[in-house]
Amino acid sequence: MQEAYDFKRFGWQGFIFKIPRNCRFIAESGSINSGFMRFDAGKLYFEIKWEPLTGKVETPLKIAENFVQKLKKKMKLKALKYKKGLLHVNGHNAVFIYFTTDLANKFIIWSCKESKRVIIIQFTFPIQEKLEKIISPILKSLKCHGFKVNCWSILGFTLKTPKSFQLKRRRILVGRTTLTFLEEKKTLLRQQETEIIFECFSLANIRFKETYANPRKWIETYYINELKGSFRRIKFEEFSSHSFRDHRMAICIGKACSGITLRRNTFFITGAWYCSKSSRMFVLTLSSTVKKLPFTRGINVESLKRIFRKVLSTVICH
Repeated sequence: MQEAYDFKRFGWQGFIFKIPRNCRFIAESGSINSGFMRFDAGKLYFEIKWEPLTGKVETPLKIAENFVQKLKKKMKLKALKYKKGLLHVNGHNAVFIYFTTDLANKFIIWSCKESKRVIIIQFTFPIQEKLEKIISPILKSLKCHGFKVNCWSILGFTLKTPKSFQLKRRRILVGRTTLTFLEEKKTLLRQQETEIIFECFSLANIRFKETYANPRKWIETYYINELKGSFRRIKFEEFSSHSFRDHRMAICIGKACSGITLRRNTFFITGAWYCSKSSRMFVLTLSSTVKKLPFTRGINVESLKRIFRKVLSTVICH
């Protein structure tokens, strides 16, 4: 009787694919243009790497030949016995390379003109194991282009951000995880930086036992100090209560302003809620700072509110 596997959807840095539900996301680095991510699924270990696609687009077989030469040099081998073949991934012609050492190693390589990346996936598993029932769903579900937003999945939660926002900072810790996305718009007379900050605090019912059940009180008691540290001369103009996925949520809106010749205007909107199913406090903040001359246009508040609502609608917290 074959072992059955349950899969879940995962997204990171312009990729969306399915992974086994018990799979652990163990490491990542880089940007949407160049980087890697690693996963541990028990018997199966796999890694996805990508780098910029530059110059002439080579065929999958040529990419594979270059890759084998680099691999031989890295492993200090004069020769490497391997099998290779062709397959398709997300509409691309790809090549696979299979060889064994102490473990079985399967590489899938292709170039994506749409996302302008060369992509390599490495699967590593015990030689005696037949794990196509895991590998095949991952490859069949993988998308490296073709979506309007970027999907981000980590530690059991998911959100989507506009493609114009790039992941600039991340802090992934046991008690607190922070993802910061940045969009920049610059002209000679005006500079605008808009950030989306998504955070979750673990064991919130224990760490914030006096305030976790009241999101507004939690913001006023704890998180407001975080906002004051990020925004100078902050003024809180509005608090409101909402319901989000059956959770009680508080939304705080504020502004900050400074400068005379070169004006610096900031608008922010923060939403916080406690998820009893995951025992976490979640916070979504969208802020935008404009540096401008007095006669140039300021911040489009309604547009920012729409972005906030759109991102919030994509969040799955449990």
